[in-house]
Amino acid sequence: NLFGVDLMPEATEIARLRLFLKLISTIDDSGDIEPLPDLEFNIKSGNLLIGITQGEQLEEYFDTLDSTSMIEDILNKRDHLADLWENFVSAQERSHAEAVKAKKILNSGTVILRQTLNELLYKKYSLSSNELLNDWVNISSPFHWFIEFPEVFQNGGFDVVIGNPPYIAKNKVPYSTSGFKTSDCPDIYAMCMERACQIT
Repeated sequence: NLFGVDLMPEATEIARLRLFLKLISTIDDSGDIEPLPDLEFNIKSGNLLIGITQGEQLEEYFDTLDSTSMIEDILNKRDHLADLWENFVSAQERSHAEAVKAKKILNSGTVILRQTLNELLYKKYSLSSNELLNDWVNISSPFHWFIEFPEVFQNGGFDVVIGNPPYIAKNKVPYSTSGFKTSDCPDIYAMCMERACQIT
């Protein structure tokens, strides 16, 4: 039920650790300790301002005649990821070995689809024709909500979003943002608040 995103990978590691410590602190008898859940797919690192939130937005990123079949393919893979997620969650309850196998399959599917979406955004948002895809990804850290949390977005998004938007001037961030109604604001916190509304 709990998900989180932060631009800093270190922050996501700390968040997972804090959740584990909180879980452990509620146990009175050490004999009651069960294997801790894998939170890698709940707490993730990425840039909330760069990325695609809903699968229905995909048309905005295509300018070719064969886009319909490509969009259908991405949406089918997204639906498959949601099934893989459910399998991973249930596998965690069954056995460690099954969970490891299910995690590997889910991770592989997510990585492949993430790469496809990153290439779409790179063509649209890269600031320079000389900028390589990997360099753009490293700077921008795109986060595609509908594939990173497929089960959430198949149900319309999050019920609640809690955050602390960064108060940073747009000209001080090393990546380009566009497509927000608040894009003209001089600070990125407005776009962060807009994104929170989009994913709720």
